[in-house]
Amino acid sequence: MKNLRTPITACVICIGLSGCTATTGSNQATGTAVGATGGALAGALIANSTGGSPWVGALIGGLAGGLIGGAIGAQLDEQERQAMEAAMQRATVAKANQKIAWTSPTPSKKSGKKTTGYVIPGEIYTNAAGQKCRNIEQVAEKDGQTIQGKTTACKTEKGWTEAAV
Repeated sequence: MKNLRTPITACVICIGLSGCTATTGSNQATGTAVGATGGALAGALIANSTGGSPWVGALIGGLAGGLIGGAIGAQLDEQERQAMEAAMQRATVAKANQKIAWTSPTPSKKSGKKTTGYVIPGEIYTNAAGQKCRNIEQVAEKDGQTIQGKTTACKTEKGWTEAAV
């Protein structure tokens, strides 16, 4: 439990700080808060498991997660993010360059059409810490607009998780 104290504390701090964002129920604010919290936790756990500083890992992961979550979250609602996340999980174990499509379960309030997208995993490589990782391209089509992003997932003892890069 002592090994988890620092990552959990870092996560609690990020959750507390995410409450400081001015939210009007926007997808961007939610995406930023969720991304920062998830990134901080993932960063702290990865850094802790590789002998690095969990605080530095949480900081880097929180910043990266907040930026990615804010950019994509600005335009995707919770159900759309969940659909994309399910595709991301499939991408971690898929063949390289295999397109994995997803569709939101409900239509967009603006256009009445379901949001669609795909993720494409890259080749698996070994990072400097000795972990197996892969870059993953993310694309979503919502209300006639294309939203793109990239992330990195690395394999830990608990499975594949988004890396703090």
